[in-house]
Amino acid sequence: MVSRVVLFESWLTICVIVLLPLGLMGLFEPCYKYYVNQKLDVGLFDDTFLVAGKVCDRECIRREISDNRIPVDLSIIIPAFNEEKRLPVMLDSVLHFLKDYKSDEKFSYEIIVVDDYSTDGTNNLVLDFVDKSMEQNKPDSDSGEIGADIRLLKLRRNHGKGGAIKRGTFHSRGKYVLFADADGATDIKDLDKLLTRIQSIEIDSPKLGGSVGMTIGSRAHLEKKSIAKRKFYRTILMHGFHFLVSILCSSNVKDTQCGFKLFTQKTAKVLFTNLHIEGWAFDTELIYLAETLGIPIGEESVVWNEIEGSKLIQNKFDVIKTSIVMARDMLCLRIAYVLGFWNVIETV
Repeated sequence: MVSRVVLFESWLTICVIVLLPLGLMGLFEPCYKYYVNQKLDVGLFDDTFLVAGKVCDRECIRREISDNRIPVDLSIIIPAFNEEKRLPVMLDSVLHFLKDYKSDEKFSYEIIVVDDYSTDGTNNLVLDFVDKSMEQNKPDSDSGEIGADIRLLKLRRNHGKGGAIKRGTFHSRGKYVLFADADGATDIKDLDKLLTRIQSIEIDSPKLGGSVGMTIGSRAHLEKKSIAKRKFYRTILMHGFHFLVSILCSSNVKDTQCGFKLFTQKTAKVLFTNLHIEGWAFDTELIYLAETLGIPIGEESVVWNEIEGSKLIQNKFDVIKTSIVMARDMLCLRIAYVLGFWNVIETV
């Protein structure tokens, strides 16, 4: 009869030789994935950027990123993966709102839709909107403005939501940069609240080389006007995720995952330059980085409604899967920064 000591030693050996390495491999998968993705991406300029319905060559892109010689007041980044059904409603809503927004002032903006390697008609849909925009907005020869309100960035491979926003941010020209989900779950009218808040908290940072600050749209019932209608399993995911965020990342932000966040240009460039997690947990890394760098963070309640067609949760079992993956990603990012696998770059 095999003794308990032998069984224990056998089990311990299996844990050390098999289970522990597998666990560590799973934990640090985001680090490995980031390394592999860096190798896969020959460079930013291999993606296709379309301005005014025409391909913007590499020299044009470099000029807009480095010189920023045609600035606008606001850049709106919309990540889109197979969003031909939900995106039209969202774009119509945004364009209708911006058409009359601050009509008594000269307010300029751009919308950058980042097609994250969609396999449906998302690309053609955006180009149709570009054509309509070109008809309504003629180029201004005096200012040098191209005249297009909508631009399209086509990624040559799927990066994930965080990766798509990251690349769209690098092409942005706005004094302020907003990213908004393609489903239009957050009412675009709440942009005004976020702009007002960020202008009240932003500070000049000599360390980061510019004005910094960010405002986060929140569904955490910070005000009575907040509206958040969720199915019960989304509520379970929300509370569980907030608990993990408070332990691993930040206890100061009540709703990290709302897809409606506003940054100063310097803040957006600094945070997304440092971003490593490009999947669904990328928001938590942005907040972790912002707090580490001393960037002011404001949180404003927004009107939010659940829209059918989620890419994240399509059934009840996805709640468990998503929770595990996000918890893994947050634990990985905390360890990676503490151990120095990932370093924070302050100057961009």
